[in-house]
Parts: sequence; structure tokens; C-alpha cells
Amino acid sequence: MRVENTADQHIAVNKSRQKPTSGNTDFANKLENQQNFNTHLSQKADTLSSNQASLASKPDLNVIKLGSLTGEKTTVAQLLLANPELKSKTWSIIHNPINRNKAFHQISAGKEIYYNPKTQEINWNEFNSNQSTLLTKTAPANTTPPNTSKIASETEVLNNKQDSQLFNKQKIVLGTIDQNNPTISNLLSQQNDLKAQRWNIIHSDINKNKEFTKIPNNTTIYMDSQTKELSWNAPSTATDAEKTVLARKLDDAVKPYMGTEYKDLDCYTLVVNGLENMGIRYRGKGSLSSQLLQRAQIDGRANNAYFTGEGLTEALGDKIYTKAVSSIDNIDKQSQDIFHEMKELMKKGDILSFSLQTKGHTGVISQNKDEWTYINSGRLDNSIRTNSPKHGVGEETLLNEINNWIKLAQKRNEALQITVGRLDKQKFA
Repeated sequence: MRVENTADQHIAVNKSRQKPTSGNTDFANKLENQQNFNTHLSQKADTLSSNQASLASKPDLNVIKLGSLTGEKTTVAQLLLANPELKSKTWSIIHNPINRNKAFHQISAGKEIYYNPKTQEINWNEFNSNQSTLLTKTAPANTTPPNTSKIASETEVLNNKQDSQLFNKQKIVLGTIDQNNPTISNLLSQQNDLKAQRWNIIHSDINKNKEFTKIPNNTTIYMDSQTKELSWNAPSTATDAEKTVLARKLDDAVKPYMGTEYKDLDCYTLVVNGLENMGIRYRGKGSLSSQLLQRAQIDGRANNAYFTGEGLTEALGDKIYTKAVSSIDNIDKQSQDIFHEMKELMKKGDILSFSLQTKGHTGVISQNKDEWTYINSGRLDNSIRTNSPKHGVGEETLLNEINNWIKLAQKRNEALQITVGRLDKQKFA
């Protein structure tokens, strides 16, 4: 059924017609006043819409324009490195909590990139492509003045009908969280009409505070087709005993993310997600992340200075092994020596961090049969599994990973700091 939008009717007046008789003078005046009022409202709406569009298209006057993703500069990091004043802050800006979850890898070529020095936020003025303007057709000629209260009532009913027609309010089944699809982003990526919107959906106001990292395996994920709200119910197959095992060790808590691409989950966030799976509240007011931020501000350091494996260890546990490698003359021997020193002290679930002056990495110590391994997110050179991604979450041989970092330290001519931290459950509160 075709329904005309009556909210913005225009009354056609035939000027060739004779003026109303004196008995209808009041009616004619009311009609003319109503027409003038409608025209005035329409002009105000057009002006307001134009002003809003103009404001939306202008970046904040306080921001710095870094440039556009063109030519040789195809990443935000390259733009920051090319800025003399921001070069030294590049990675602290990118890994700042305000930017860490932004979909940098999805920025289209030619986008203008902006930086707010007050908040350290990176922005590229993305607009909601789903927004559209509703164009109303001119209503048929009407010789009676419109009843505005009736129009408002009919418009409300019409909008409700349109909502019902445009959106199917039933929930869409996105799929099930399992070993092949350990995250909601994996499920959204498989929906052709949602793939490009997946990060906007996940980070929208209605979803951003949901505990995505605590979703157990075999959980079915739903999305409201109108509001894009994501929801799920705890699977009935998960037993209390299974949940207890998941929270027992950090290496168990990060295993559900095996196979996730690095662009979806970096090394630090992998460990954070594992901690949240153990019941540690990392995000939100009064959480661990806010404590780490406050500590950095008190110490006069960059806001993200303690968003590292070492920072997590100091906040939640104790260092049980540290090693500074400043002189390298025999990579293989030094790797073996460090590995044997660590073996005497380390346990499954310990946090292992590597730090150079220009690069850092963190992950979790684990075991596969009798072999010591390292679960992390990065370039997987020494994966113990054949189906692991080339750049993502996987399990590598620990000795080879130590060897790799000593090689990198030698190549960059930088000192290497190795830290093994153990969580203390008494500090979890």
C-alpha cells in the first residue's frame, strides 16, 4: 500500500480564482497564515539542515591535520612518523586506549587523517553511510486548512508503520562462537551486508560496554536488525567445572582466541582478554586500565606507559625472572642459557614480555606436551600448529621466540629486557 507522507503538505492555491466572499474572509486569512507558517518552518528546517551538514564536515579547530593516506604514506603510523613534532610519540598515540580499538586497517585510500593533541585521538571523519534524507512529495491540492494536531498524530502512526516495513525487528542469528570463530568480529565478517560495518557495530554506544571477551564457546550470537544490538545467552552445555578450568590459568584463558588475525587482536589485548576471562575487570571506571592510566599520570609519563606486559605484572602479580641483554656475541648460546634459567622458575600461565627501546611484545607461557611454548599475537615464525595464521594469535616454541628477540636486539643495536611475571590472585580485587 502506498502511503504519502503528510507531515510536510503544501496546499496548492489557484490564484486565478476569485477571492472568497466577505463571509469567508476569516477562513481565507487563516488559510494564508497557515501557508506562510508552513513556508517559514520549511525554510528554517532547510537552514538548520544546511548548518548541521556544514558543521559536520568541518574538523575540530583544535586538531592537527596529519595528511591523507596516499602515495607512500598508506598507514596512520607513516603519517605520524613523517610529522617532526609527533614522530617520537607515534606508537604511544596509536596504542593509546582512545585509539587502540579503532579500525585503522579499514581506512580507505585518500582519507584525511586528523590528530587531537589534547586527547591524543586519531580521527578520519567517518560518517554514517546509513543516514539518508527522506524526500517528501508535494501533496495533492487541498482547499481546506490542515489540522496540524491531526497531521502530527497521523505522522506518528505513519512513522511507526514505516519502521515496521523498513526493519525486521526479529533478531538475526550471526552464528556460534567456537574454535573456528572465536570472536564476534569473525562472525560479522562472514555476513556480506555487515562485514564493512562490523567495527561500527561492535563499538557503537549500544554495544561498546558489553563483555565480549567473556563469551564462552558454543554460544549463539544474535543481532537486532533495527538497533544493531548484539546479544547472546550462556550455552547450556557449559558446566561450572569447565568454567573453573578456564579461569585457572592465563594460558587456558587466552586459548579461545587461537587463530584470530593480528588486525583484530594485538598481543597486549590478547593478554587483557585472557585476564578478563579469568574475572579481572580491565575496562571501565575504577578498572585495572584506569589504575594503570592514573599511575602513568602521577609518574609524569605517557598515558599508555604501563599498558604493557610489565605493567600488568606489576599491577596484578610479581616479577619472578628478569634478564637484561646488552651485549650479544653468541645468539644461540645466549638463547639457550636464558631459556634454561627461565625453566627453573617459570610456570604455565606466566606473562612473558620482551622490550627493546623501539619495540615491545608480550604473551603467555604455556606447554604443549613436554615442550615449553609461547602463546602470543604477532608474526608467527615458529608456530607449532600447521593451521595458524601468518600474523595473528598462535602458539610458538618458546626457545625459538627467545632466539628471535635476541637476534632483533642485535640487528637494532638495542638492549633487550626479558621479564617473566606471575599473577597473584590476592591482587585481583
